[in-house]
Amino acid sequence: MPARQTVPIAILVVMALLLAVGIGFSVRTSSAITYGFRFLTQDIGVWAPSQQERELLRLHERVGQIALGGTVSEQAYSLQRDLAISRIEISRDTVRDNPTLFENDKQLVSQLEQALADYRAIEGGTLPDAATARRLEPALTTMVSVSHQFLNNRRDTENANNLQIIAVIRQLQTVQIGTLVLLCIAGGLLLWLTRRARSTDLAAAYGEVRQRAAELEASQTRLAAANDELEEQNRVVRQALAELEATIAARAELETTVQHLSFPIIPVLEGVLVLPLIGSLDHARLSEAGERFCETIVRERAAVAILDITGVASLDTDVARELMRIARATTLLGCHPMLVGITPAAAEELVQLGFQNDSLTTQSTLQQAVALALRMRASHSTGAR
Repeated sequence: MPARQTVPIAILVVMALLLAVGIGFSVRTSSAITYGFRFLTQDIGVWAPSQQERELLRLHERVGQIALGGTVSEQAYSLQRDLAISRIEISRDTVRDNPTLFENDKQLVSQLEQALADYRAIEGGTLPDAATARRLEPALTTMVSVSHQFLNNRRDTENANNLQIIAVIRQLQTVQIGTLVLLCIAGGLLLWLTRRARSTDLAAAYGEVRQRAAELEASQTRLAAANDELEEQNRVVRQALAELEATIAARAELETTVQHLSFPIIPVLEGVLVLPLIGSLDHARLSEAGERFCETIVRERAAVAILDITGVASLDTDVARELMRIARATTLLGCHPMLVGITPAAAEELVQLGFQNDSLTTQSTLQQAVALALRMRASHSTGAR
């Protein structure tokens, strides 16, 4: 073979190898990006702690109802207790099976198991009476608090992992774009060298052009196949994003459910309902709780409605107006409203809004309000006779 043909052929082989390596690297990078998007949709343990917290809150509500003298069937209590315990055991097994993933949660799980052991020791495996239920409440409160912290840790870990994966995906995308640019430059350089090497011999150039055309067609075939593969990967990515959006929507719905559970409506006596308001209040949450309270009054045919604001941190003007609106609404429903736990600051805010206690009874403690409700019931029964 002439020396003048050997050099161009060697250059051609080198450039073709570079193109092949570049295409292979681009495909591998695309696969890594697809894997990253798939990993974003994996559940690293948020759903199970969420269910655990929900079941513990329900168990806490039933024990609180028993502690206040309410009636709860043994079957309903046992079922809720077993559900809560099973969720705790699932979390414990998950942490033990994945020590690296849950390294920061081992202490919380130990606290949860200790609180569960205390609960079992006090409960004795049977339906508790009111006194036993009051003894169970500290252990239940500890389990709910630790479970909530466990859930928050899982959410923080998931968010941090997702941010790291997104950063890696962006880096891979940058590398892939750079590889494609280099491939284009290499392809252009290959063409230029080929034409220059064959410019002195027209016949050889014609044959060389046909050969290059065949190689280009093969390259286009490979590129088309790679294109199809990329299209399939894009479809998988879109599907993964759709699943991620569905997961986010489901979590938003779960958070709404948890907000509903934050203000439980407790029937302490027949015809007597209590709405305990705890923590920082805002107009939207209080309005939603008031609607549920009025619906429960109608459904249960309650005669006394107690609004307990003992645990409210602060009372602004909007919240005070909403409390007065709820009290007026219960009066229109034929129910006698009571307001319990008014602080000096809250009392001053209500007075500035023109509050009048002609139709709204106020008491210092929930115990006094329940006692007054009992007297009202007794008086009503005597009057009916």
